Amino acid sequence: MKKRNLSLNIIFILTFIFTCSFSLKTINAQSYRYPLEDTKAHVTSPYGWRIHPIYGTKKFHAGVDLVCDSKYILAAKTGTVIETGYDSGRGNYVILQHSDNKDRSTYMHMSSIYVKKNQSIKQGQIIGYMGATGAATGVHLHFQVNKAPNYSSTAEVNPNKLKYTYNKNHTHVYNKYGVQDTKKHPHVLIGKCICGKLAKTTASTEKKYGLAKGCKKCLPVITSKYKAKTTSKSMKVKWSKVKNANSYKYYLYSVPKEYATFFPTLSGSTTKNEVTFTNLLPGEYKVFIQAIDSKYGTKSSASAQTVFYVDLPKYTPKKSIIADNKIYSLFEVSSSWKYSENICKRLGGHLAILSNSTRNKSVINMIKKYGKKDYYFIGATDEKKQGTFKWVDGTKFSYKAFAKGQPSDEYKDRPYIREDYLAIDTNKNYGWNDLSNFSTAEKKASTANKGFILQTDIPKAPAAPNIRLEQQGADNIIISWNKVNANKYLVYYSASENGKYTKLGETTSTNMTAKKLKFGQTYYFKVIGYATKFEFSAKGKYSGVKNIQIKPSNITALSIKDSPGSNVNIKYNKSYNATAYEVYRSTVKDRNYKKIGVTNKDNFTDKVKKDKFYYYKIRPYYKNQNTIIYGNYSYAVCIKYIKKPSTVKGIKITKGKNYAVKIKYSKSSYAKGYQIYRSNYKDKKFKRIATTSKLSYIDKSKKKKNKPYYYKVRAYNKIENVTSYGNYSKVKGAKFK
Repeated sequence: MKKRNLSLNIIFILTFIFTCSFSLKTINAQSYRYPLEDTKAHVTSPYGWRIHPIYGTKKFHAGVDLVCDSKYILAAKTGTVIETGYDSGRGNYVILQHSDNKDRSTYMHMSSIYVKKNQSIKQGQIIGYMGATGAATGVHLHFQVNKAPNYSSTAEVNPNKLKYTYNKNHTHVYNKYGVQDTKKHPHVLIGKCICGKLAKTTASTEKKYGLAKGCKKCLPVITSKYKAKTTSKSMKVKWSKVKNANSYKYYLYSVPKEYATFFPTLSGSTTKNEVTFTNLLPGEYKVFIQAIDSKYGTKSSASAQTVFYVDLPKYTPKKSIIADNKIYSLFEVSSSWKYSENICKRLGGHLAILSNSTRNKSVINMIKKYGKKDYYFIGATDEKKQGTFKWVDGTKFSYKAFAKGQPSDEYKDRPYIREDYLAIDTNKNYGWNDLSNFSTAEKKASTANKGFILQTDIPKAPAAPNIRLEQQGADNIIISWNKVNANKYLVYYSASENGKYTKLGETTSTNMTAKKLKFGQTYYFKVIGYATKFEFSAKGKYSGVKNIQIKPSNITALSIKDSPGSNVNIKYNKSYNATAYEVYRSTVKDRNYKKIGVTNKDNFTDKVKKDKFYYYKIRPYYKNQNTIIYGNYSYAVCIKYIKKPSTVKGIKITKGKNYAVKIKYSKSSYAKGYQIYRSNYKDKKFKRIATTSKLSYIDKSKKKKNKPYYYKVRAYNKIENVTSYGNYSKVKGAKFK
């Protein structure tokens, strides 16, 4: 009896251990939560190889792209955020290391990220908002899972094949940081949100709106396609009104950091769907708009960033000179030292750096002769020590703001230059002055009496451009060329290669059109570039001379259509100046064309055997007595005929040694090859086991005794990338005993 009880106890203990072990495994094997609120998400791009929609190349897609109405992104598993960030491919992204350490999940292209690195995340917690940042063609979520321990970039896991859990009532439960607000709303009911989705609400809130004060509201993100009008110092931004929003918060960020003293540059709120920013420095700016519903204390995610460009006014120097192999330009622009420096950067230079007598004398003489202001801002000098500096006219000037080792203009980045408001003072014998030491009243009084000196490099002679000629229409020629280091180009033409060239025109672009040229005449063209800076310019080299004859214009609207019998109809628009048209045909797209006819009409009928692909080209020509002028060949058009192979007949099965089976069959008309299929059932579950161009095939795969093997054959015809299949043959079987 005791032995029996002992045995029962052992069995009970083992059963308990096994049950606990199984339970722990069940708990640890955490299932995936679907990463979106809407369980009916549409897969726009599945897992696997594909042609990338942006780059146009074959790439492995390591996840799935999902699109649905609800844009909140949820954590698929419990874990820790190991990385957040932005790059040009993934856009805004989050990588979550799962707590079971079996895999990690990645979420890409977000418009907003609601979590931060090292933050603990619960399954189903909102981690971001769907967007179209990075390399994306539209708003969607790229979701992928990478397996431990290597976390291969190929992902190894097809997210579409994972088993997901769904919580249909999971909607606007979380706040911006993924923390549940159930304590604030003790009487939570399920209702309809104003957007039509299920939402958390309270009994005291109107069911019509479905949201209580403080709950996350489903406001749409404002489109990033703002409309903006910019002037030299202002920018007006408009956006579409957002339903249910009664105000908007705006943020303006200056892109180049040196243009702004704090971030954001400007911010505020408005009840209108537009805002005007004034007194902006030239440069690039990012604008963010956020929709607010003050009735329920809710707001949308900030819109995706949009960059606007505030350009410079057209500043022209009063005078420019060359000194010490640099250009120095005098500007009578009333502005601050900072704004003057920004203008200089946008004009391709910097505030003048005066460091030797040649520069000093030349610049001072220019100011004396042409300047009308009291002060002209400059950058700094390359003096190597602090103390008393001696101006070229003998005036001593004590200045302590220069750091020792101040770099010269040879250092283009000038990392130690300070914004010290240095200026040449015309009232103090053209000595230096530091306007930062002025009182507020003095600064204000002297605002209108300031200019600045710009320093730029002397332009270099541009390289010779490469030109291309193309006839357009009846008598126009488009001359185009590659861009070289020039800011204007002169185009010349002639009726003979060694004759006199006439100036066709001048342009800042890289193309020009010569119009109303004489039919049959050959014209010669050449182009030269000039690099200019104010009144100084450097002449480049002429391009090589190229010629083109005015001939019948190119064929357009070429089309091809199948007709009854053996006919093929070709149509096209007539060419300017053409008297007739040659018709060419080939069975290969890019070679072996043969002339098959001539016509003076805008159509042609060809007779063919309809069992191939046929390509056609048209060439117009002009003929007058002994003169023939040919136009260009048209692009190729194709009509595709492919015969369906006949059904394979005469199939025979022969058993050989080592369980080999030989399948023989008769030749099928129009067949380029044959596909062999096999199954263990006579009328289902056939799989292709081979493709061959021969009339027999030996199946040498290992087979089981007393099990039937059935075979059938199908012929196919293939031309280029088009395949036509015949009907399957009769089924034949074999069995090994």
